[in-house]
Amino acid sequence: MAHKGKRQLGLFKQDMTSTVREDGIPVYKVCLVREGRVPCYNQQIRSAVDAATLLHTYLADVDREHFVVLMLDQKNKVIGINTVSIGSLTASIVHPREVFKVAILANCASILIAHNHPSGAPRSA
Repeated sequence: MAHKGKRQLGLFKQDMTSTVREDGIPVYKVCLVREGRVPCYNQQIRSAVDAATLLHTYLADVDREHFVVLMLDQKNKVIGINTVSIGSLTASIVHPREVFKVAILANCASILIAHNHPSGAPRSA
């Protein structure tokens, strides 16, 4: 028995009230889109030098700080590179959500994160 002022919900669809919206819940599709390619002499990252060489090629002519993610497969071969954030000359704001979003979408085994110092000074004075 329902209390006065409270409405009891039924178990079947015809018992439900009109509180459910007719248009329903949106369904989304999420995918990666390739924007280009970077020349690479060694697609497997075996050392910091390999990573630095690839990143130097990718970030060669930028004038602002870039925060990038290298996505790697289980053999440390590069699946792709994603620029997570482009900042100013001295700073780049990054949220962890943006770093991991691309890693999950690419289904990578590991990631390498990096950023550049276009000012040429890796430490602040």
